[in-house]
Amino acid sequence: PHFLFNTLNNIYSLAYKQHPETPDAIMKLSLLMRYMLYESNDPLVSLEKEVDHINNFIDLQKLRLREQTSIRFIVEGNLKGKQIAPMLLMTLVENAFKHGLVSKNEIGIIMRLEVKEDSLVFSTINNTSSHKKREYGGIGLENLRRRLNLLYPNRHRLTFEEKEDAFYATLKLHLRPNAK
Repeated sequence: PHFLFNTLNNIYSLAYKQHPETPDAIMKLSLLMRYMLYESNDPLVSLEKEVDHINNFIDLQKLRLREQTSIRFIVEGNLKGKQIAPMLLMTLVENAFKHGLVSKNEIGIIMRLEVKEDSLVFSTINNTSSHKKREYGGIGLENLRRRLNLLYPNRHRLTFEEKEDAFYATLKLHLRPNAK
């Protein structure tokens, strides 16, 4: 709900200013909501759709942030034919945006997805505040740990590290063989 209200306020601001990006922002929000409500109900979704969802989320965040923060999402490898539990990577993406905008460091937010035959590595790097030390276990990260233990037992590794005003999260996941 917090994301939804913020996004609607941003779109309202664009509409009020008659900004040419308003229709695109509305469409991206619509695509995000459709994916969350309808397409993510299956146990597995196409990794391509999951990446599209992340890109739509990032695009909406960029509208809000404008040029204030450097945001990069790098995808390497072949996504075709790969499947993943829906919304699994979004927790790390949302976490990077929630906690990564507290500093003027030049790191910004960097997300990288590397896909190989039967595995993927998803990592995020984002700024942190040197004044506020974080515990790695907010409700989102704890829910992610639980989901991973249920859906990918003995087939994942989730790590967090904070150093030099940067937070690093890495998820290594062994995909099910022959996922169609």
